[in-house]
Amino acid sequence: MLEKINKKGIEKKFVFKNDAAARYIFFALKNDLGGLGGYQMYFWESSILSDIYYDRADLSFSRKGIIHRYREEYEGDLPVFKMTMKDRKLTGTGYEFQKKEGEKQNGNAPEYFELEGENLQKVAAIRTYRMTIAVLTEQNWPIGLIHCDQSSALEPDGTVKKKFYEIELQYEQDSQVAKDMENFSVIIQKTFDLLPVNKTKLERALDI
Repeated sequence: MLEKINKKGIEKKFVFKNDAAARYIFFALKNDLGGLGGYQMYFWESSILSDIYYDRADLSFSRKGIIHRYREEYEGDLPVFKMTMKDRKLTGTGYEFQKKEGEKQNGNAPEYFELEGENLQKVAAIRTYRMTIAVLTEQNWPIGLIHCDQSSALEPDGTVKKKFYEIELQYEQDSQVAKDMENFSVIIQKTFDLLPVNKTKLERALDI
């Protein structure tokens, strides 16, 4: 079902002291990009992500840091769903991750599916508005991405159950890139008074 690893690296997540601060910072990042502590930031793209998360009834996979989800995409006017598995390992201030993606499937995401002998069922649906910002050195060398996410955990009928915000830094494990992004993460955390958090969207949506 799943293809070979197609992406890996380091991710660091931050949250805000309150929703008002999140909205202000997102607005500032979108409308006044430039330099920050010797690094450059450029708006890359915005997107809406619709994800359905799956796990065992006891959420044992999520608690071990393994996330299974189907993400809705569109090919023309037709929705398709792609299966993704992300394996996370905490590394102190962030976590290492590797991601595998499966084949796309037409129609609707399944109610449940079997994977490696385990029966996985729907446990959450989350819709995210994402603003992606590229981070570069002063010499225009790309070192990583910032994901500014406003997420909504949804009820079965599509109404919003819970809304939350986060900033995620994502970069490769190359030594120089990692060093630059470690430095940048300290700068952005202090500049915007962010709080580090290691919970996934699923964990925040389900309060685990």
